[in-house]
Formats: sequence, structure tokens, C-alpha cells
Amino acid sequence: MKTTKNFKSYMISALILLGFIAWIGPSQEEVLGTWKGTGFKFEQHEGPELPALEEGGKSIHLQSTLTLSPNKTYQMVNPDGSMNGKGIWKLEDKVLTLTDERQNVIQYEIVSLEKNRLTTSHSVEMETPEGKVAGRILLTYSR
Repeated sequence: MKTTKNFKSYMISALILLGFIAWIGPSQEEVLGTWKGTGFKFEQHEGPELPALEEGGKSIHLQSTLTLSPNKTYQMVNPDGSMNGKGIWKLEDKVLTLTDERQNVIQYEIVSLEKNRLTTSHSVEMETPEGKVAGRILLTYSR
């Protein structure tokens, strides 16, 4: 009887520990480095379909790089070498926050992170001449 009780206590403790570990996000060291855009998916929730707008975003992402430096700065560089953004970054749990030099903030949820592959998700919303477009963008990077 005592063995069964100890086993149950052990199992409950193990499940609690596993639940805690599942909520821990990646470490800052794991996201450091230069990442090249390799995948783009737009899940539209609202507004008119604008394929040219989606293709433009996809084209830029697939040819751009994101560099997250140890000094907490970041740079996004377009295919032509021009700067698409720079500023500071921070990582809390599974949320990567980029704040540019104009204090614009974008929060990316880290959906998955492997040694050489990063997938993020973030919500977007913008007004267009055809109406408001809103949805979620999944970005994949490799290094």
C-alpha cells in the first residue's frame, strides 16, 4: 500500500515538472545569430484578398536576414543590402520582442526552435484602399 502511495506521489511530481518544462521558452543563446528567411505563410482572418501584397511580403522575407546579437541589438537586412529595421530585442518565455529605433514594437511568438530552424508567428493588421486586412504570419528561418 505504501509503495503505491509513493509511486502516485512520484508520478504527480513528474507530471507537474513536465508541465512546467513545457511552458519554458528557448534560451537567449539559442536564438542568437543570423537567420535567413526560408518560409512565409499568411493566414488571413479579415478583409479582401490581396495576393500582390502577400507575395511582396513573402519575397522580401525569403531573401532577407535577421541578426540577433548578444548585445541585445538586431538588424533586418533586405536582399539588396539595405536595412529593413534595427533596434533592440528581448526574449521572454516564447515571445521575441523587437523594438526599432522609432519605438515601434513587434512581438513574435516562437512556435518552434531547433538548432538551425526557427518558426515565429505574429498578428498583422493594416488598412488598404480596399479595406482592412488582418491575419497571422508564420515566418520560418534557417541558419
